[in-house]
Amino acid sequence: MCIACPYCNVGSEIPTDLLGRKGLSLKSATCGHPCFQVAVVDEIDLADCLA
Repeated sequence: MCIACPYCNVGSEIPTDLLGRKGLSLKSATCGHPCFQVAVVDEIDLADCLA
């Protein structure tokens, strides 16, 4: 998953499975600001679940 620091806007790539179900507290290696990142979940079409 590609993430970017909301303060310095520097991006990095991390494995999505590291975020877990609840997310993960991260700290920018560039500016040092902390942030919290959750995994992006694709939208689910309920019609597919009920079929």
